[in-house]
Amino acid sequence: MTPQQQADSLFNLVMWSHQQGDYAEVGTFAPRAIEAYQRLGELSNDARYHVGVLYSVGGPMEMALVHADSLEIGVPGHLFSAMLRGGVARVQRDTPALHRAYGAFLEHYDSEMETGRTEYQDHATRVEAFLAEARNGIGTAGQID
Repeated sequence: MTPQQQADSLFNLVMWSHQQGDYAEVGTFAPRAIEAYQRLGELSNDARYHVGVLYSVGGPMEMALVHADSLEIGVPGHLFSAMLRGGVARVQRDTPALHRAYGAFLEHYDSEMETGRTEYQDHATRVEAFLAEARNGIGTAGQID
């Protein structure tokens, strides 16, 4: 496997473990996956998103926001930045921050999708899920479930 494939494989293992509720496995493999991405050097937007997600499930949560910032600096309006911020806000039960993430996502969705970025295609299911979540959540004034 190439270093990129190794990093992506570890990312997929962590995501699968997280979905299964196996947090011991997440705790074991998230740091390894982050290290694998760090060894790649310059990270693509997709890899930055992966690392941000890894931090959002394995901690420290603040590092997920660092990667959201790096995406926003590199590509203003990048949807993954809003998605990372939304994920952190959801975990922290920060309704105003979640609504800001939804707003930023919806503001840039059409123009970003027109770019045809491969990372959006690679994560189409997650992008579309966040779109639906944002459309439903932006109009609500209530608390996060």
